[in-house]
Amino acid sequence: MNKLLKESYKSIDYIRLQSLPLVQASLLKAWLQPRCIINIQVDNEVYRDCVLFKYYEEWFNALAITTIDTLENVKQPLSMSTTANITGSFPQVAVGS
Repeated sequence: MNKLLKESYKSIDYIRLQSLPLVQASLLKAWLQPRCIINIQVDNEVYRDCVLFKYYEEWFNALAITTIDTLENVKQPLSMSTTANITGSFPQVAVGS
């Protein structure tokens, strides 16, 4: 997993959540306090998904590498196309007496 490069505007170093893969963005957003997601106006556009780079870097170094690596290494379940061939008959079971 690669760390994002910071963006800078008027001496504010930040990253945008939309620049992260969905899983990473979700994990970072869950880790952050809501007030840490800020708006930054660049020219005539307002970015509403910014996180100060120092918070992103702290998260990345402390939690992201371990968490993402763990999630990526979880074995995927067998595909639904895997079927079993069962032959023979099943024993009859008497119900009630």
